[in-house]
Amino acid sequence: MVAAGWLAAAVLSTGVTLAAVSSIGTGIFGSSAGPLDGEEINEALATPSPSVEPTPQPTATPEPTGSPVTEPAPTEPGGEPSVITSEGGTVVARCAADDLVELLSWSPAQGFSVDNAEHGPASEVDVEFESEDDDVEMKIRCVDGVPVDADDDDD
Repeated sequence: MVAAGWLAAAVLSTGVTLAAVSSIGTGIFGSSAGPLDGEEINEALATPSPSVEPTPQPTATPEPTGSPVTEPAPTEPGGEPSVITSEGGTVVARCAADDLVELLSWSPAQGFSVDNAEHGPASEVDVEFESEDDDVEMKIRCVDGVPVDADDDDD
């Protein structure tokens, strides 16, 4: 009797599962649309789609308030960011006031990790990338308002 009950439950759950999987292909509320043939595609393209009417915009111009228009303050002080690459990874840095450099981001190359990174602002910042076989140190400073790798600049 227990075996018959277990078998009935298994058959019932299998039937429910098959019905659910079958409804995925046909949709829950009936058959779903299948692939269209060439004639159905041409008919669908020839049928105009419903258009959306543009929302009317107000035509009156606002009266001036008499307050002066001011430029928004810059969101990030400093110069333009520069991307500097090395065998160990890539850094994005920019020069701030007084030839100070600051790191905005850094990303190690594949096989490397970041051992140390100084954010700045400072006259020179270091980023150390290391792998099992190699250590790459980048010393970034500003030269004429542009961030450069000091090791490359000395060549």
